[in-house]
Amino acid sequence: PSNLSTMNIRTTITTTLLLVASSSVADSFMLLDNTGSVRPVQLTNIGPDGIEIIDSEDGFTTIPHGECIAFLRPAPHPLKINQPTIVLHDGQSFPGTMVDGPDPDHLRWQHDWIGELNIPVDRVDRIILGGMEPGGMISTDTDMDVVRLLNGDVVEGFVLDLTPVLQIETDSDTGNRTLEIQHDRIGEIDLFGRKAGPSDPMVWTNDGTIVHFPDIGITPDGHLEFGDHVHAVESSPDDQSGPHLQMIHTISFGGSSIHPI
Repeated sequence: PSNLSTMNIRTTITTTLLLVASSSVADSFMLLDNTGSVRPVQLTNIGPDGIEIIDSEDGFTTIPHGECIAFLRPAPHPLKINQPTIVLHDGQSFPGTMVDGPDPDHLRWQHDWIGELNIPVDRVDRIILGGMEPGGMISTDTDMDVVRLLNGDVVEGFVLDLTPVLQIETDSDTGNRTLEIQHDRIGEIDLFGRKAGPSDPMVWTNDGTIVHFPDIGITPDGHLEFGDHVHAVESSPDDQSGPHLQMIHTISFGGSSIHPI
C-alpha cells in the first residue's frame, strides 16, 4: 500500500510539473468529443497524427482528429470588431481593409495576419464597413443586392463594382440608373447569393476572424500555424504563424456549423 501511495504521489507531482512546464504553450479549452461529452483540457499541439492534450485524469494524451468535434473556451468571449469585416457565404469572416484590385469579379482584402486575399465576389455574403456588428446583421429576403447607408437609407439593385467607389444599378420610373456611393457613407453591403456549407478545420479568433485552413498546427511557442489560405494572393514557402492560442476562441474539427458565443 505504501508503494502504491508513493507511486500515486509521484504521478501527481509529475503531472503537475508537466502542466507547469507546458503553461507557455498549453491553453485551457473545453473539449467536445464525438460522443457528446465535454471536459476541460489543455491543448498543447495539433499534429498530422493527432491532437495532443493534457487531461486532468490521464495527463498527456493524444486523440485522433476524428474523435474531436471542437475546442471551446470555458467562458463566452464578448466580441467587438473595430474594423471593416467581410463575411463569406460559407461563414468565414475577415476583419481588415478593402484594397483596390484589377479584377471587378474579385475583391482584394487585406487581413492582419493572413495577408492579402483575392476573393471571388460571388463568394461574398456581405461587407460591413462601419456602424454595425456582425452579430447585428440584418437578414434580407430579396434577390437583389442591398446597400445600407449610415444615415439609415437603403439602396437595392445590382452592384456593378465595389472599388474604388461602390457602383450599383437601380430601377427607377425612368429606367435603370447607376449610382456611385463613397465607402465612408456605407454601413453594410449585402450581396445576393446562396449560403454554402462550412468546412473544417475552422478557427474563431478574438479579433473576429473565422477562417478555414485545410491544415493547422501549433508552433513551439504556442501560436497557430497554418498553410496558405485558398484565397491568398501570394503563397508562402513555409507555414505561417498566426495568433497565439490565448487569442483563439474556438477550433472546430468536426462541428464547423456550431456558433460559439
